[in-house]
Amino acid sequence: MELEQSLIFAQELSRLRRDGRNLRRRIEERTVLQTVLVADDDPFMRALIVATLAPENYEVHEAGTGAEALALVEEHHPSLTILDARMPAPDGFVVCETIKSNPELSDILVIMVTANPADETGAREAGADRYISKPFSPLKLLQTIEQLLLDR
Repeated sequence: MELEQSLIFAQELSRLRRDGRNLRRRIEERTVLQTVLVADDDPFMRALIVATLAPENYEVHEAGTGAEALALVEEHHPSLTILDARMPAPDGFVVCETIKSNPELSDILVIMVTANPADETGAREAGADRYISKPFSPLKLLQTIEQLLLDR
């Protein structure tokens, strides 16, 4: 049984490495620098996401509140916004609804993240393109971002 579990783990690790290499190749082939806004009131979560994105050559902007996020969206018109659902003033749901309801901003992709699984419905209703539960794998975040940008 232990040998079988080890083999399954090795296969999964091999798949993750292969997926990571394929993702890196697609990112390297990208010619246009993509702008990403990371909005989360938790500075450690923002730092984790920024550190995840830094090697991938994204232009990253950070916001700690919904008000800051909306101002940066207007200023930079990012390709993609990663929003914490439960950040203050206004929360991520309102920020997402504001982005998606504005014809000049509605093309901005939105990924909502939260530690509360019940927020997935609210994220969908707000118009989020994807939803990721905290804690999440940095590789899963990168794959989600890349897939959204490629599908655009």
